Amino acid sequence: MNVEVSYTSAYRNRMIAAELIHPTSYGYVDFTLPYLREYLREHIITEIYGD
Repeated sequence: MNVEVSYTSAYRNRMIAAELIHPTSYGYVDFTLPYLREYLREHIITEIYGD
């Protein structure tokens, strides 16, 4: 992503606080909302990269 670790850490912490994700092991998280992973893969990535 070419961003600083502190940048991603801030968003990771916000998503954990909002209970959208939860840590599973060091460096890994999982989504808590059903189908959020699928939604992000279908919509957000195509908007960013134009696929």
